[in-house]
Amino acid sequence: MSDHGLTLLLLIFLAHVVAFAAAGVRRREPYYAATVLTFTLLSGSVAARLYLPDWNMAGALPLHELLRWLALPAAAVSIVWTLLRVRARRARQRVASEQADPAR
Repeated sequence: MSDHGLTLLLLIFLAHVVAFAAAGVRRREPYYAATVLTFTLLSGSVAARLYLPDWNMAGALPLHELLRWLALPAAAVSIVWTLLRVRARRARQRVASEQADPAR
């Protein structure tokens, strides 16, 4: 990917960090932490690829790859947390609709 493409990707990831962090603070919900961590690690990965391409961890793994690998479990936690929230919300809505219309 070109430097222009990486710069655009970095800006998109940073915008997501800011947006999800602001939403988490505003709503005081901890589940935003996994999403913020994911986008922070991805931002760091792209920044490292742009500005520190020769930095390696233990002489083998480039820093940008390490950060990208670390973003995977954070993304998995974020996705699972989101699915659990959606499932719980649907269950609450189902219970509320059954209580509102017991003839169903």
